Amino acid sequence: KAALAEELSIANKRMKRDLDAAAEIQRAFLPDESTTMPGVNIAWMLKSCDELAGDMLDLIVLDEDKLGLFVADVSGHGVPAALLSVTLSRVISDVDGAGSIVKDSSGDVPRIVPPSEVADKLNQLFSWNDSTQQYFTMVYGVLNTRTRELVYVAAGHPGPLVISADKSVRSLPSAGFPIGVLEEPFE
Repeated sequence: KAALAEELSIANKRMKRDLDAAAEIQRAFLPDESTTMPGVNIAWMLKSCDELAGDMLDLIVLDEDKLGLFVADVSGHGVPAALLSVTLSRVISDVDGAGSIVKDSSGDVPRIVPPSEVADKLNQLFSWNDSTQQYFTMVYGVLNTRTRELVYVAAGHPGPLVISADKSVRSLPSAGFPIGVLEEPFE
């Protein structure tokens, strides 16, 4: 019995160490706290229920006036949800790659892809899979820091909150299905 208990203890410690390492890797994909844009105060906080989860957010400098931002929550918990959230983060945050879904650099002038098109592309990339049964909710928006206009899409996720100078809070509308559930286009 003592030998079995020792084996279980060693296996448990190894799994805990692996999960802690995976959580640290996941945290490394969160936005750099030094991300800045002229005229914009940026602050964020992510508090997951577990050390390894499907919650993710990022801030993406798209050009000198535009900031992309997203918050996502993958269905489920633990390693499967964390793997999908990190994959999602890498797909969205790739601004300068040839396959970027947020910035199209194929023409003479780079084009910031509208949020509804980004959601459509994500819905194609992460379509329903019967074996994993994973989907995610998200808000993806593009903030024009010069005009203060936010264009966003909410896919099964609560809409963004607007905090006014007088500290009043209002929720922006949220419509649309989670990514990976239906083949419907986003508007």
